[in-house]
Amino acid sequence: MDHYTNLASHYDEYYRYSDDYINYFTNKIVEDLPIKNYETIVEVGSGTGIFAKEVLNKVPSIQMICVDNSYMMLTRNKDKRIKQVCRDAVEFSKESHVYDRVYMKEFIHHIQKEDRLQLFKGLHQQLTSNGSILILLEPRRLNYPLFEEALSRFERKQPSRVEIISYLQLAGFTTSFNIISYPIILSKTKYIEMVRNRYMSVLETFTDEELENGIESIHGSQKNEELEFLEIFYSIKGIKSY
Repeated sequence: MDHYTNLASHYDEYYRYSDDYINYFTNKIVEDLPIKNYETIVEVGSGTGIFAKEVLNKVPSIQMICVDNSYMMLTRNKDKRIKQVCRDAVEFSKESHVYDRVYMKEFIHHIQKEDRLQLFKGLHQQLTSNGSILILLEPRRLNYPLFEEALSRFERKQPSRVEIISYLQLAGFTTSFNIISYPIILSKTKYIEMVRNRYMSVLETFTDEELENGIESIHGSQKNEELEFLEIFYSIKGIKSY
C-alpha cells in the first residue's frame, strides 16, 4: 500500500471535507449498523481513524478496533481509546476475533475480487449472533469532477452493488441497502492539489505526464472556481441472524 504511505500526511486534510461531512456519515454508521452501548466495533480499512474517532465520541462506551494494513496511516491516529491492528483485511478475517459490528467505507474495492467472499465469510464467523456489517460503497460511475480516463479506470475496478450484496448473502448475511448522499463544495484549486497528490488510489495508475494532462482537462471542463458535486454511496447492510 505504498499509495497510502505517501498519502498518510495529507489523508485527513483531503478526506475530511468538513465537520458536517464527518458528522453526517458518522451518524449514518451509528444509526444503520446500529451501534449500541458497550459493544465492540471494528472498522476495516480505517486509515487514520477519522470516522472511528467520531463514532467513539457519539458512543463513548464502546470498544473500537481499527484495522488497516498501512502502518503509516495508523500512526497518524493518536487516539488512545482505539485499539489499532496493522493487518491485511483478509488475514484479519481468518483470525480468532469476536465483535458485534463491523463497517468499512470506501474500502472494499481494495480487496481482490477473488478474496471478497472469503473476507465476508471470515467477518461473518467473527461476528456475534445478530451482529451486523455495513459497507459504504461508491457507485461504479463516480459523480466527481475528475478527468474522463480516471473515472473510466475507477469504474472498471469498482465492484457493483449487486456483486457485493451477492457475496454477503453467500457468506450467510441477510442483506438490505439504501442510497445516501452528501453535497461537496470545495475550491477548484484545492481539488487540483488533491488530484496532483493522487488522493485516490486510481490516480496512482497514471504517469506524471498523464496526470498533468488530466488536470488540464479538469481546468477545461470546470469553469467555476468553486466545485460542487454530490458524493453518493450505497449503504449495504448485512445481519448475522443467528
